Amino acid sequence: YPSGHATMGYSLGIVLATLIPEKSQAILARAADYAYSREVCGDHYHSDIEASHALGNALGIMLLNNAALKPQIEAAKAELRAAHIVTQ
Repeated sequence: YPSGHATMGYSLGIVLATLIPEKSQAILARAADYAYSREVCGDHYHSDIEASHALGNALGIMLLNNAALKPQIEAAKAELRAAHIVTQ
């Protein structure tokens, strides 16, 4: 408790959704599906997944706001723009 897999899925979902806003709804929905799969397969309870959601969101936001990671995040944004994956 909470699910490490679901926490990772939610935190990566937040980061990717921020990097690719045009696909944010699909990315966040996929993160939720991934987390739910932990419940379906019987490895976790629903409360575990809900705790993972809160923790994963907090971790994702912390990653995005981490000063040490800012250069990598900005480089990723530039790369996504150059590849015409995002328009911003």
